Amino acid sequence: MSLLPADSELVPELRAHIEDSIRSMIQVEDEKRRDPFGIALAIVFILIAGGLVAASVLNGGWYWWLTVPGAVTGIFGIAGLAQDATKRTRDERGRPMVE
Repeated sequence: MSLLPADSELVPELRAHIEDSIRSMIQVEDEKRRDPFGIALAIVFILIAGGLVAASVLNGGWYWWLTVPGAVTGIFGIAGLAQDATKRTRDERGRPMVE
């Protein structure tokens, strides 16, 4: 605004537009939240996956089959963590709303 002339008729409109934009940004940021239950569940899945993979590596033999459920559980855990740790507008149950 300092680049505009002081007597410009656009200064009040520009100032009002900037203030409205900032107000709407603050309101949207206040509405966005993370899902703590989903984050905790995803971390549990990742820990279970790590335990399964560790058991398969340490024991060898037929225990190598534990890497399959460990990988699947780990994929679900990582996907859940990516979805629930991201700040989004959510409904009462914590599900992300379409923006």
